Amino acid sequence: MRFKDKVCVLTGGCSDMGIIVAEKFLKEGAKVVLVDISEELFEKMDEYKAEYGDNYRFFLGSVCNYDEMEKAMEFTAKEFGTVDILVNMAGMGGRGKIEEMTLESWNNAIAVTLTGTYHACRAAVPYMKEKKYGRIINVSSIGGRSNRPVNVAYAASKAGVNGFSRGLAIELAPWNITVNTVAPGPLNGGMFTKGAKDPNYVPSPEMIKARQMLESTVAMGRLGEMSEIANGILYLADDEAGWTTGEILDINGGALMI
Repeated sequence: MRFKDKVCVLTGGCSDMGIIVAEKFLKEGAKVVLVDISEELFEKMDEYKAEYGDNYRFFLGSVCNYDEMEKAMEFTAKEFGTVDILVNMAGMGGRGKIEEMTLESWNNAIAVTLTGTYHACRAAVPYMKEKKYGRIINVSSIGGRSNRPVNVAYAASKAGVNGFSRGLAIELAPWNITVNTVAPGPLNGGMFTKGAKDPNYVPSPEMIKARQMLESTVAMGRLGEMSEIANGILYLADDEAGWTTGEILDINGGALMI
């Protein structure tokens, strides 16, 4: 098992992406703490226990609050002994074009996506420095890498994560702590998979058109699967990626080439 006895903290752990990443780490032997503001986490406890035994924990907390992130890391160390891997997936976009976007919407996007990443990293780093080992993977987006039509708060917060990660990678390299970013392209999730479990679900013409438009922006002609993003995250968390730091891993089916 690639991550036997490694301890991994996932922020945004209740998201669709978070659940997929958590399950992949658990199947590879890791001990996982999922951090989120959603109480839905606790509804999954019995389901996880049946499949993964005692190798996971849930922590209810917001990345917007540094004290809560500090408590999340303290909780992880108390339960599993340390923090080896941190994956930051919590994020939020702004709403509307700039003339319509409120300052509150802008601040929320920056607070969750960028400042939240800072809070979690700041809280986790002391545990990694103590043993001179760590893997930090921050999830960004193609929206912070290209001229795609995303709102400015989303673009700014994701681009900020890229810059933050590279700066932190330089700072933490002497402690054998790597910091990298995964930047996904358009994914087959959210509104596109909302009715997938309903055998009678028929997507609307608007939904079909939106999907076709996104697929046309990808060189490979299809949307990515969240499991493909998770595979990239696990690569960067692996010991085999020990000489990879300060990088942005673009997983987007060639969308950056178009």
